[in-house]
Amino acid sequence: MRLFPVLVLRPLLAVGLVAMVATPAAAHDYWIEPQSFTVEPGSLVQLDLRVGDEAPGESLPFDPTHAETFSLVGGDGQRPVLGRPGARPAGNARLGEAGLYAVAYGSAARSVTLSPASFESYLREEGLDSVIARRSELGETDQPGRELFARCAKTLMTAGASPVAFAAGPPASEHPALAPLGLELEIVAEQIPAAGRELSLRLLLRGEPLSGLRVRARPLGEPASATFRTADSTGRVLFELPSAGPWIVTAVHMERAEAAPDHEWRSLWASLTFLAAGGD
Repeated sequence: MRLFPVLVLRPLLAVGLVAMVATPAAAHDYWIEPQSFTVEPGSLVQLDLRVGDEAPGESLPFDPTHAETFSLVGGDGQRPVLGRPGARPAGNARLGEAGLYAVAYGSAARSVTLSPASFESYLREEGLDSVIARRSELGETDQPGRELFARCAKTLMTAGASPVAFAAGPPASEHPALAPLGLELEIVAEQIPAAGRELSLRLLLRGEPLSGLRVRARPLGEPASATFRTADSTGRVLFELPSAGPWIVTAVHMERAEAAPDHEWRSLWASLTFLAAGGD
């Protein structure tokens, strides 16, 4: 059940803005990086939208024509993240009372066309073998890959204490920030992440469990340390978090673009960033 509908920030002022958009073939990961994952209650936190194959990546300006969802959810309610067109970091949010918070960002779809070789290379890199097989069945292997892609990014933060302290409190199911937030493809944490503990994650596609999807987890900034899991029949994956510090979890889903005559495929790129705090 969706506990909090995701708010859409609709700017009152439209300005010309040349968006810096990386295609999937150019830079895979897209994530939200807060100024700090742990802050004092009432703090104003800057939220960076970053893209790249490894941290620090590239900071992207806020583009109101691209943002469909940018919101903050916590125990004291939900409100939009405020962003000024062209600003970097992209947004600002003021956390309220002590507790766990989530920020969700959902983008509009962008278009990209890749050569047959480049398209198949990135499909293999992302573990999308089913798409490769389907292209072969349809006789499209030697055709360019015409794709629409959208981003579905989340981050977790805490105000007033470390994630470990909150993990010792109420069960995760009682934290609004750990509820599904309504992104089209969403990675939902079922526990508060902490180093040395197992983390259960759910993959949801339009609110329903998505099985068979490859999921990658790694410390942010350490691409060589990635661990891969495949979502089970309930959409769940389990990851050990052996080290403290910032982490990123990513997943890519691709489907036939039935409603887009100029594109054969539509992809959704999900990410979840969080701090795995040490046991204290």
